[in-house]
Amino acid sequence: MRWVNIYIETDSTVLKEAIRRTGYVMECLVHGEAVTRETFGTKTGTYNAAVLQTMAEALGRMKEPCEIHIYSRNVYVMNMLQYLPEWEQEGYRLKSGELRKNTSEWQAIRRLSTQHLLVGEAGEHPYSEWMIAQMAHLVSEHETDGSDNKNGTSDNKTGGFDNK
Repeated sequence: MRWVNIYIETDSTVLKEAIRRTGYVMECLVHGEAVTRETFGTKTGTYNAAVLQTMAEALGRMKEPCEIHIYSRNVYVMNMLQYLPEWEQEGYRLKSGELRKNTSEWQAIRRLSTQHLLVGEAGEHPYSEWMIAQMAHLVSEHETDGSDNKNGTSDNKTGGFDNK
């Protein structure tokens, strides 16, 4: 089974709802060489929702079963990944009967990850500073050229994920 790392970053860890810049780097080895894909954009929602939406976007690019290590500073989301099968069986409901917050995002992660082994890794990661700098650069570029495209994608060779 191929091993893929997904590194997720946001420009803000404030918990309240906001428009925030997000990005991810996908990394795997192909013939002993590291292959990466980077994507940046904006998400609206709480910190948890933005991380979950970004994770779902990255998982949607997977094209074969993999062991996926997901790295994010969001300790809550990383720790809760292990409970997705249980939450699915419980209908994503709390003991009180209420739906969990970000239910649609959690359901998307579960649906996209059923053929994979997910491992959440909380904390800073090797791409954190670089990704934050890239997000800031994309905003400056956007402000300078007046374009509405806030997304940036950089591709190398193909790996265990699509070639978008």
